[in-house]
Amino acid sequence: MRRWFENLRAKSVLTATVALRNLGHYCELTVTTPKEIMNRARLNDKDFRYEFADFVRKLEKEGKA
Repeated sequence: MRRWFENLRAKSVLTATVALRNLGHYCELTVTTPKEIMNRARLNDKDFRYEFADFVRKLEKEGKA
């Protein structure tokens, strides 16, 4: 996570800050942690990507995206 954030920040502090805030919000809404996300993504990246995309679509339908 640190590397991800630092790489984003190297390009744009604003983008990195917003992405980190969004990650925190995602973790709150899904009752998870960044560490759990990393572990799940390592185990089955494809399933995690689909689950995350479904989460985003759900928020869009609720007018929250």
